[in-house]
Amino acid sequence: MKIIGLTGGMGSGKTTVASIFEFLKIPVYYADQRAKNLYEESADLKQFIIDLVGEKAYQNNVFQPAVLGEYLKENPDKWPLVNQRVHPMVKGDFESWVKIQNSPYAIKEAAILFETGGEKNCDFTILVKAPKSIRIERVEKRSGLSKAEILGRMNRQWPDEEKEKLADFVIVNDGSKSLIKQVLEIHENIIQSTGKKR
Repeated sequence: MKIIGLTGGMGSGKTTVASIFEFLKIPVYYADQRAKNLYEESADLKQFIIDLVGEKAYQNNVFQPAVLGEYLKENPDKWPLVNQRVHPMVKGDFESWVKIQNSPYAIKEAAILFETGGEKNCDFTILVKAPKSIRIERVEKRSGLSKAEILGRMNRQWPDEEKEKLADFVIVNDGSKSLIKQVLEIHENIIQSTGKKR
């Protein structure tokens, strides 16, 4: 089974693109959501976070990502420590998930794919991009974050120009082109590469 990496910056619309692939009966692994789940499911990870941040990282056994985010904002040197714990766990979780899928290909949706070298484990990669102004507007509407907070998070991700150099396919999500048409074209390309009929 081929593995397709799907990525894009905050507000790019990668989750919307992922849902179109799901409509085409292609399984999608949401890496960021699974990572959040693992903060609660893994006793080892939970203890590591409590040791690092304190008990306030969990309220009634529910992980508080905002608490960890605030801690990492104040202690940016601790990002590698957290990533070294979380990324291998997500990788193992994904590999287990892939084994039970029955499809010509599966998609791994992740906000930071190229930043972590995740593209090396993919047969193809798809970048969803949109102008920064549109992305900020989308995130403001859905999150309640301030423009400064959004820009701070965006600046921790690579710019689209860097990602585009590594991406096999690029989907433009600025309203000028049909998302469905772009996804269908990529879907056809990947299906042809697998040598399987639809």
